[in-house]
Amino acid sequence: ANASGGRAGAGDSPGATMSLQEVLAMQDELKKRFSDEAFLNKLRALGSEHGHGTNKHRSARQRMISEVQEQVLPKYGFSGDRSGVRDMMAMFQSR
Repeated sequence: ANASGGRAGAGDSPGATMSLQEVLAMQDELKKRFSDEAFLNKLRALGSEHGHGTNKHRSARQRMISEVQEQVLPKYGFSGDRSGVRDMMAMFQSR
């Protein structure tokens, strides 16, 4: 499978068969999206709106992060939810 299709086969953990190139591509895409000026501006606005470090700020920030993960992770065979994030992190730790 390629980076635009599902990767996990029956019994495989997501990301188990990803090449180093695919892993780096996923990391690069996440990094680019999280460092995008529009994303950062929205993140700054949340801090101003809710106060940095408050529960509302943390919750809104996590929703923003989750929106990016929901778009990127499925391209690399992970679900776009918390389970997919856990699977991605476990894959990084196993390499």
